Amino acid sequence: MIMSSRDMTDSELKKEIRKLNNSLSKRISDIRGMGDTVPQYAIKKYEELNIPENLRWIDRKELNSLYRQLKYIDNLKTSTLEGAVKAQNQWETHKSILNYMSEDYRNKFWEMYEKITEHMGGTYLAFKYNIMDIVEDYLFGSTSLNVDMEKAIDEIEKAYTDTFKELRSNPDEEEIFLLFTNKLQSFRK
Repeated sequence: MIMSSRDMTDSELKKEIRKLNNSLSKRISDIRGMGDTVPQYAIKKYEELNIPENLRWIDRKELNSLYRQLKYIDNLKTSTLEGAVKAQNQWETHKSILNYMSEDYRNKFWEMYEKITEHMGGTYLAFKYNIMDIVEDYLFGSTSLNVDMEKAIDEIEKAYTDTFKELRSNPDEEEIFLLFTNKLQSFRK
Protein backbone atom coordinates (compact mmCIF):
# COMPACT_ATOMS: atom_id res chain seq x y z
CA MET A 1 0.00 0.00 0.00
CA ILE A 2 1.32 3.43 -0.95
CA MET A 3 1.30 5.89 1.92
CA SER A 4 0.82 9.59 1.56
CA SER A 5 3.56 11.79 2.98
CA ARG A 6 1.09 13.19 5.51
CA ASP A 7 0.53 9.66 6.88
CA MET A 8 4.25 9.18 7.56
CA THR A 9 6.26 10.26 10.54
CA ASP A 10 9.21 12.57 9.90
CA SER A 11 11.54 9.61 10.26
CA GLU A 12 9.57 7.48 7.77
CA LEU A 13 9.37 10.39 5.34
CA LYS A 14 13.12 10.97 5.48
CA LYS A 15 13.70 7.26 4.90
CA GLU A 16 11.39 7.33 1.84
CA ILE A 17 13.13 10.43 0.50
CA ARG A 18 16.54 8.77 0.81
CA LYS A 19 15.23 5.60 -0.84
CA LEU A 20 13.65 7.51 -3.73
CA ASN A 21 16.72 9.69 -4.16
CA ASN A 22 19.07 6.69 -4.28
CA SER A 23 16.88 4.91 -6.82
CA LEU A 24 16.48 8.00 -9.00
CA SER A 25 20.16 8.87 -8.78
CA LYS A 26 21.12 5.48 -10.21
CA ARG A 27 18.48 5.59 -12.95
CA ILE A 28 19.35 9.17 -13.92
CA SER A 29 23.00 8.18 -14.12
CA ASP A 30 22.11 5.33 -16.52
CA ILE A 31 20.02 7.68 -18.67
CA ARG A 32 22.75 10.31 -18.63
CA GLY A 33 25.12 7.60 -19.92
CA MET A 34 23.04 7.41 -23.10
CA GLY A 35 23.96 11.01 -23.89
CA ASP A 36 21.72 13.40 -25.76
CA THR A 37 20.16 10.60 -27.79
CA VAL A 38 17.39 10.18 -25.20
CA PRO A 39 15.02 12.78 -23.68
CA GLN A 40 16.58 14.83 -20.90
CA TYR A 41 13.38 15.93 -19.15
CA ALA A 42 13.72 13.67 -16.09
CA ILE A 43 17.43 14.46 -15.84
CA LYS A 44 16.76 18.21 -15.90
CA LYS A 45 13.99 17.96 -13.31
CA TYR A 46 16.23 15.89 -11.04
CA GLU A 47 19.15 18.28 -11.43
CA GLU A 48 16.89 21.22 -10.54
CA LEU A 49 16.17 19.69 -7.14
CA ASN A 50 18.09 20.99 -4.20
CA ILE A 51 18.55 17.82 -2.17
CA PRO A 52 20.54 18.43 1.01
CA GLU A 53 23.00 15.77 2.10
CA ASN A 54 21.54 15.79 5.60
CA LEU A 55 17.75 15.84 5.99
CA ARG A 56 18.01 16.32 9.74
CA TRP A 57 17.51 20.10 9.66
CA ILE A 58 14.68 20.25 7.15
CA ASP A 59 11.22 21.15 8.43
CA ARG A 60 8.12 19.10 7.64
CA LYS A 61 6.86 21.42 4.90
CA GLU A 62 10.17 21.16 3.01
CA LEU A 63 10.23 17.37 3.50
CA ASN A 64 6.74 17.07 2.01
CA SER A 65 7.72 19.26 -0.93
CA LEU A 66 10.91 17.32 -1.60
CA TYR A 67 9.04 14.01 -1.38
CA ARG A 68 6.38 15.22 -3.86
CA GLN A 69 9.02 16.41 -6.30
CA LEU A 70 10.93 13.13 -6.10
CA LYS A 71 7.71 11.13 -6.57
CA TYR A 72 6.84 13.27 -9.60
CA ILE A 73 10.22 12.57 -11.21
CA ASP A 74 10.05 8.91 -10.21
CA ASN A 75 6.73 8.60 -12.06
CA LEU A 76 7.97 10.21 -15.27
CA LYS A 77 8.26 7.69 -18.08
CA THR A 78 11.61 9.22 -19.01
CA SER A 79 13.00 8.54 -15.52
CA THR A 80 13.84 4.97 -16.54
CA LEU A 81 16.25 3.92 -19.26
CA GLU A 82 13.53 1.88 -20.96
CA GLY A 83 11.06 4.78 -20.80
CA ALA A 84 13.62 7.28 -22.09
CA VAL A 85 14.50 5.02 -25.04
CA LYS A 86 10.80 4.46 -25.82
CA ALA A 87 10.10 8.21 -25.67
CA GLN A 88 13.06 8.84 -27.98
CA ASN A 89 11.72 6.33 -30.51
CA GLN A 90 8.28 7.94 -30.37
CA TRP A 91 9.82 11.39 -30.81
CA GLU A 92 11.88 10.26 -33.82
CA THR A 93 8.68 9.21 -35.59
CA HIS A 94 7.12 12.62 -35.00
CA LYS A 95 10.34 14.41 -35.84
CA SER A 96 10.48 12.77 -39.27
CA ILE A 97 6.84 13.72 -39.91
CA LEU A 98 7.53 17.30 -38.82
CA ASN A 99 10.55 17.44 -41.12
CA TYR A 100 8.29 16.35 -43.98
CA MET A 101 5.88 19.24 -43.32
CA SER A 102 6.28 22.67 -44.81
CA GLU A 103 7.31 25.41 -42.41
CA ASP A 104 3.73 26.78 -42.34
CA TYR A 105 2.30 23.38 -41.40
CA ARG A 106 5.04 22.84 -38.81
CA ASN A 107 4.23 26.21 -37.23
CA LYS A 108 0.52 25.35 -37.25
CA PHE A 109 1.34 21.97 -35.66
CA TRP A 110 3.23 23.56 -32.76
CA GLU A 111 0.61 26.28 -32.34
CA MET A 112 -2.17 23.70 -32.11
CA TYR A 113 -0.16 21.35 -29.89
CA GLU A 114 0.74 24.16 -27.49
CA LYS A 115 -2.88 25.32 -27.23
CA ILE A 116 -4.04 21.80 -26.41
CA THR A 117 -1.33 21.26 -23.81
CA GLU A 118 -2.04 24.68 -22.28
CA HIS A 119 -5.63 23.64 -21.71
CA MET A 120 -4.64 20.29 -20.19
CA GLY A 121 -1.96 21.57 -17.84
CA GLY A 122 0.64 19.07 -16.66
CA THR A 123 -1.63 16.10 -17.29
CA TYR A 124 -0.81 16.22 -21.00
CA LEU A 125 2.66 14.73 -20.42
CA ALA A 126 1.30 11.19 -20.24
CA PHE A 127 -0.43 11.69 -23.60
CA LYS A 128 1.92 14.03 -25.46
CA TYR A 129 2.71 11.64 -28.33
CA ASN A 130 -0.94 10.63 -28.70
CA ILE A 131 -1.85 14.31 -28.89
CA MET A 132 0.90 14.82 -31.50
CA ASP A 133 -0.69 12.00 -33.54
CA ILE A 134 -4.08 13.69 -33.40
CA VAL A 135 -2.68 17.11 -34.33
CA GLU A 136 -0.83 15.55 -37.28
CA ASP A 137 -4.06 13.88 -38.38
CA TYR A 138 -5.98 17.14 -38.18
CA LEU A 139 -3.35 18.88 -40.28
CA PHE A 140 -2.89 16.11 -42.84
CA GLY A 141 -6.64 15.65 -43.10
CA SER A 142 -7.05 19.30 -43.90
CA THR A 143 -6.66 20.73 -47.37
CA SER A 144 -5.52 24.07 -45.98
CA LEU A 145 -4.04 25.61 -42.88
CA ASN A 146 -7.50 26.83 -41.86
CA VAL A 147 -7.91 24.02 -39.33
CA ASP A 148 -10.54 24.76 -36.68
CA MET A 149 -8.19 24.66 -33.71
CA GLU A 150 -10.83 25.57 -31.15
CA LYS A 151 -13.00 22.68 -32.32
CA ALA A 152 -10.05 20.27 -32.12
CA ILE A 153 -9.12 21.49 -28.65
CA ASP A 154 -12.74 21.24 -27.47
CA GLU A 155 -13.00 17.66 -28.80
CA ILE A 156 -9.79 16.59 -27.06
CA GLU A 157 -10.77 18.27 -23.79
CA LYS A 158 -14.21 16.66 -23.94
CA ALA A 159 -12.63 13.24 -24.49
CA TYR A 160 -10.38 13.83 -21.48
CA THR A 161 -13.26 14.98 -19.26
CA ASP A 162 -15.48 12.12 -20.45
CA THR A 163 -12.71 9.67 -19.60
CA PHE A 164 -12.85 10.68 -15.94
CA LYS A 165 -16.66 10.74 -15.91
CA GLU A 166 -16.78 7.20 -17.27
CA LEU A 167 -14.11 5.85 -14.93
CA ARG A 168 -15.59 7.62 -11.89
CA SER A 169 -13.80 6.89 -8.62
CA ASN A 170 -10.03 6.55 -8.28
CA PRO A 171 -9.00 5.25 -11.69
CA ASP A 172 -5.38 4.22 -12.01
CA GLU A 173 -3.07 5.71 -14.63
CA GLU A 174 -3.35 2.70 -16.93
CA GLU A 175 -7.16 2.86 -17.00
CA ILE A 176 -7.05 6.59 -17.76
CA PHE A 177 -4.41 6.09 -20.44
CA LEU A 178 -6.28 3.25 -22.17
CA LEU A 179 -9.68 4.93 -22.24
CA PHE A 180 -8.40 8.40 -23.16
CA THR A 181 -6.12 7.15 -25.93
CA ASN A 182 -8.98 5.01 -27.22
CA LYS A 183 -11.13 8.15 -27.38
CA LEU A 184 -8.30 10.00 -29.17
CA GLN A 185 -8.09 7.18 -31.72
CA SER A 186 -11.71 7.84 -32.66
CA PHE A 187 -10.61 11.29 -33.94
CA ARG A 188 -8.13 9.80 -36.38
CA LYS A 189 -9.25 10.08 -39.94
